Amino acid sequence: MLGTFAVESGKTFAAVVFMGASAKIKYGSTDQDITADGRLKWEVQAAVTFFNEFGMRPQAEVIAVTIASASDPAAGIPMGSPVELADFKLGFTQAELREKNGQAGIRGGKPYFQASAVRAVRPVMAGKSDG
Repeated sequence: MLGTFAVESGKTFAAVVFMGASAKIKYGSTDQDITADGRLKWEVQAAVTFFNEFGMRPQAEVIAVTIASASDPAAGIPMGSPVELADFKLGFTQAELREKNGQAGIRGGKPYFQASAVRAVRPVMAGKSDG
């Protein structure tokens, strides 16, 4: 099954922190990748911490999120800022059985992430209110 899943990131991640952004480069090239409709592709690195469930400790990792935009979607966002990933989606590359040097293996089947935008969010201070 190929396709993407819309993910409600606010119920998936306890925290999302901006780590950096750069142009997404076409495989085997030095040119920036583009979408079918001509928009530039950017790769946003975000450190995410998953909500802990079932008594397990929280798990964190850095993910690469592809965003299509005419210009750098993270321009002006300081590294280390809490962010939100608008319209966050998860998909998987096509898994293929390959044979190399007489050894069978699976290529692909890896997750990829997409969003329509990245936006800085104001952190909520414990015990503080806007009033």
